[in-house]
Amino acid sequence: MLGFLRLSGKFACAAFLIALVGDLTGTAAQRVAILDFSSTVSKPRKHPPKPFPPGTMLGGRPGGMTSGKLIVSVLSMDKSEYSPEDEINYTLEVRVAGAETVKLPTVINLADLEPDDPDVDLNYEAIEIWLGFFEESHERYISVPLLRLYGSEDMPWSEIELKPGMSVELRGKAKLKRLDPESPTDSEGRRFDAPYMGSTEDLPKGEVLVSATCWRGDKFSYKGSTHFEYPGSFVPEEMSTVVYGKKITLLAVPDH
Repeated sequence: MLGFLRLSGKFACAAFLIALVGDLTGTAAQRVAILDFSSTVSKPRKHPPKPFPPGTMLGGRPGGMTSGKLIVSVLSMDKSEYSPEDEINYTLEVRVAGAETVKLPTVINLADLEPDDPDVDLNYEAIEIWLGFFEESHERYISVPLLRLYGSEDMPWSEIELKPGMSVELRGKAKLKRLDPESPTDSEGRRFDAPYMGSTEDLPKGEVLVSATCWRGDKFSYKGSTHFEYPGSFVPEEMSTVVYGKKITLLAVPDH
């Protein structure tokens, strides 16, 4: 398994954990849905939560992680070479890692889950999927956010139940750019929270490997009585990482 590490909101050296993954993408799974977000328009939240008063913070992500329950892999990318700021069109597969049934969030805009009344509570969870581009030497890498999806147990339509042997195909597009660690939002304004993602100061160049990575398990509660929102106590899952079968070429930024 290969992961990327970002500490204290700033870029840090990568910590690469390498293991034999096996032919994860070679095992056939029953596809139960195709979710295409290629043309989805980002929406602002209906009721942005109030900031906490100075010195006050409710909830928080606990330390540690549990075993990952989903495997995300790249099925295809639209080009064999990209320049910084290029758009990436991709197709992914999400499937269950073990023998346990897992619910996959499917809503790309949190506004679609929010009630019209700002005084009504909302409980939801999120999943993030990233692409990692890295040199074989592991000296330089960049993690590119693809999707942040939301779901709620209170709204069954917002999740897909995946049993062992089932898969979902995801399609979308993203910009090949690094996030600001102090304000980690993508080109559509979606915020990403995975603490183990980042980039080296110098971007990778030339022929690189690509991996798909999944961060799942964060839960949040919006309280209508106070309009505060805080993360729950659910322990996130270990990231699943699968290396794409084809190498990609990253072009250097052209001189002006």
